[in-house]
Amino acid sequence: MGRPFQIDTNDILHVYNRGVDKRVVFDTNIDHERFIHLLWYVNNFSYPYSKYLRQQMASDIIPEQFITLMYRYKIPLCTIIGYVLMDNHFHLLLREDKQGGISKFMQKLQNAYTRYYNLKNDRSGCLFEGNYKSVLVESNEQLIHVLRYIHLNPVVAGLIEIDSISHYKWSSYPTYISRKKIHSICNPDVIMDNFKTKGSFISFTRAPFIKRDDMSTVRNLTIDEDF
Repeated sequence: MGRPFQIDTNDILHVYNRGVDKRVVFDTNIDHERFIHLLWYVNNFSYPYSKYLRQQMASDIIPEQFITLMYRYKIPLCTIIGYVLMDNHFHLLLREDKQGGISKFMQKLQNAYTRYYNLKNDRSGCLFEGNYKSVLVESNEQLIHVLRYIHLNPVVAGLIEIDSISHYKWSSYPTYISRKKIHSICNPDVIMDNFKTKGSFISFTRAPFIKRDDMSTVRNLTIDEDF
């Protein structure tokens, strides 16, 4: 599924990509951590990430303040609403905050991670299948169901039990259920405005797909044919 539709400011997209030939792209915890850090970095800074890392390695003084002052976007490229990383693919839920923001964000994200992964593993060439796939989310009902689908990916794949979903580190779900205000790369407010309490959000996420309407709401938005 491509991107033949026009993306306007405030549109929300479910974005997905996987490793070329379905190969594993997140081999280690460090790989997962690098990708998640890149989600935050490329969304907020125009300074090349590889150059930033080289400067860190060459000096005891991290040029954080310099980069923040000179290269931070006034407005992030997009709002990251949610995410999950699996072994060979990822899902993101993104809102277009400036024209062309999501497209630029995805290009920077995938290029930066591919450079890192190829250098680490002494390989070359594409790491992901094309640019990325995306589907436009058209209602609040679709929005909350898509995020639920994203957060349940590790459960559906058999990596964890539903009771352990809060312990899956490579997902935005722990941010949503945290009792403390924590620095996060994603903005839960877009979703939580649809729930009266955090408890109702947790119950919604953990509830099984017992209604046919639940699946019909999300079916055309899941992208991953294995779900």
